[in-house]
Amino acid sequence: SSLIKMLSDGQAKVSAASFPISDPSDVYFNANKTRWMQLANTVKMRLIVRRSNVSGYTPGADLGTITADGVIAAPVFCNPGYLKTAGKLNPYYQNWGFNENDAPTGDFRKMNRVIVEWLKGSNDVFRLQRICSVKGLPDNLAVSPNLSDYVAAPLGGDGSSYLSANVSAMGSMQVVKGQATRPLLVMSDAEASFLQAEAIQRGWLTGSAQAKYEEGVRKSFALCANAQNASIATATAAQADAAATSYLRNLTNWCDWSVSTDKLKTIWVQKWVALCNVDGGEAWAEYRRTNSTANPNGNCPTSPRSVAVSSTVKEPVRFFYPLRESNVNGKNVPAGIDVFNSRVFWDIN
Repeated sequence: SSLIKMLSDGQAKVSAASFPISDPSDVYFNANKTRWMQLANTVKMRLIVRRSNVSGYTPGADLGTITADGVIAAPVFCNPGYLKTAGKLNPYYQNWGFNENDAPTGDFRKMNRVIVEWLKGSNDVFRLQRICSVKGLPDNLAVSPNLSDYVAAPLGGDGSSYLSANVSAMGSMQVVKGQATRPLLVMSDAEASFLQAEAIQRGWLTGSAQAKYEEGVRKSFALCANAQNASIATATAAQADAAATSYLRNLTNWCDWSVSTDKLKTIWVQKWVALCNVDGGEAWAEYRRTNSTANPNGNCPTSPRSVAVSSTVKEPVRFFYPLRESNVNGKNVPAGIDVFNSRVFWDIN
């Protein structure tokens, strides 16, 4: 609630401020006041849904702070003026792709088996072709209709089978060789739609949960195609939407709303897929929130365990506080935190 209050205080200041018609120094929205209000509302929705399983929580007061501007209706990008110069590249490109000379910055782009096998198992070819590359071809936009051409490594997997030449790398959705100055994706509009779908399904908002769910899937397909930016698009908006329509009508559980046996889990699954290669931290939070450890068969968001670690080893339930935080802000780092046992208050599973 204190975080929601901070967001509301920020919105009040934005509302009272006089914004210029445009301002290039605003690297998010170019001084678009409405979009700032919508981003704050969307983060509020994320916080509200995050608390959904907390005993006794009623969202009415928090939902009442969401302004009439609504939530984001388009992806949130940031571009402070990226240049193809050392230290000034898009950080996603620099950390997970290439340097200013388009040389690989490391062997870090191998796709994880969990998401790839989910996409293959649900015959989600359109997103598979864009979330990861054809095996052994990480540096171009080649796609293949053959599912066998997409191979991923298990976390901690070792040996010749998992050399770069034999597995798929991160795909065109986020990293394309040479495109070092693309805007950085901060938050997707697909997530906003899934948040609303869950709130409606829980009875917190009015409307059609199915409509918002399907809207979220369609937006995820559009983002995977980069259809918002024609200069880097791998498919048109119409092609992405047609592929999404086919997927949503495939009579498969966790994809097609009409046959899915658990509507909340269906929303969770597709939200998790949509977060892949977009926001790993949020995907992990979904894994914690939705108790996917009790649902090992793919009917819930999941997180991989390293094959190099025994299944009896506990998984962490929160992130470590960075050493730098302890060094420069030690007084505000909670004492006695155990990452294997000290759950965040909303993680009741």
